[in-house]
Amino acid sequence: GVDIYANIGTPVRASADGTVVHRLTPPDGHQFNGHGAFSVDGSVLMTSEVVAETSEGRVGLWDGANYRRIGEWATGGIGPHDMKLLPDGRLAVANGGIRTDPKDRSKLNLGAMRPNLAVLDKEGGIADLLELVPDLWPNSIRHLALAADGTLAFAMQWEGDATETVPLLGLWRPGAAPTLCDARAEEASVMQGYAGSVAFSGDQTRVAITSPKGGAVMIFDAAGAPVATHRRADLCGLASGAGAGFIATDGQGAVWSCTDAGLELAARHE
Repeated sequence: GVDIYANIGTPVRASADGTVVHRLTPPDGHQFNGHGAFSVDGSVLMTSEVVAETSEGRVGLWDGANYRRIGEWATGGIGPHDMKLLPDGRLAVANGGIRTDPKDRSKLNLGAMRPNLAVLDKEGGIADLLELVPDLWPNSIRHLALAADGTLAFAMQWEGDATETVPLLGLWRPGAAPTLCDARAEEASVMQGYAGSVAFSGDQTRVAITSPKGGAVMIFDAAGAPVATHRRADLCGLASGAGAGFIATDGQGAVWSCTDAGLELAARHE
């Protein structure tokens, strides 16, 4: 994916040496709002955007060869953030449900959120839509990970009563019912209501979320049952690792190999 933040124009960089090859500027009245994805053949770049005044979600469409703006789709929700291209070419979009002030990004509708996870067909129509039950509408759907079989893992951030503990990870195959993954009762508050990243392990037998607020990574099996929790301050970055493992990073410059057994330091950078 492509991380795209702010509304002042975002550079698209060549992966080999960091050379800026183009700079994108959103249309008037739009702001970039998170992530992006390329179409299967690379001909279209899709970017997560909002209409600034209302936070209505848009997918910006750009020519993958010259990054010229060629169109946009509605995302079917408010405040889209992450997106993932499914194996069949459809696009999954995490509509976080949060309306923000266009100037300072403060949150405006925490008492009236309604997040969803939308699947857009290749023409931009809504092919499938997942909404949580009303009690969980304050649970903003933010980040996505995609398994080889098309299962989506979605990480959430709780904007409701801080004394409540709710699932922060869900698993969903479009067309089926979702699975919400509860932490162990004794660890329910570890993540402090905030999942920062989500990833599947390399062999797809594990899925994990991190919390920089809680300083932890929580590992689940592929069915959504909790397996292990490991602590590390400001742990957030997460990616697939070898076998049943992950690679995690923290705010102190450390890179960790993460398995059911624990965290092992792989590298550290000042």
